[in-house]
Amino acid sequence: MLRQAQHERFLKEFEGVTKMKTLVLVEHDNSNMKDATLAVVTAASQLGEVHALVIGSGCASVAEQVAKVAGIATCLLYTSDAAD
Repeated sequence: MLRQAQHERFLKEFEGVTKMKTLVLVEHDNSNMKDATLAVVTAASQLGEVHALVIGSGCASVAEQVAKVAGIATCLLYTSDAAD
């Protein structure tokens, strides 16, 4: 009986929570994102909200491309010479 009550409490606590947030690390060549990134975004969007992270130097144009991809909620850009 206790086990059933715990299970019901668990279900009630997470009721309506069916989607997750996912962070995708964008693969790129400082000019264009790689096709694999689009495949990952497509798969991640099945789980819920997708955020993207672009890391590199001189890759702001990549972040702009990623921000336009359907399904991306937020695109974060981290630029640093150390990231190369």
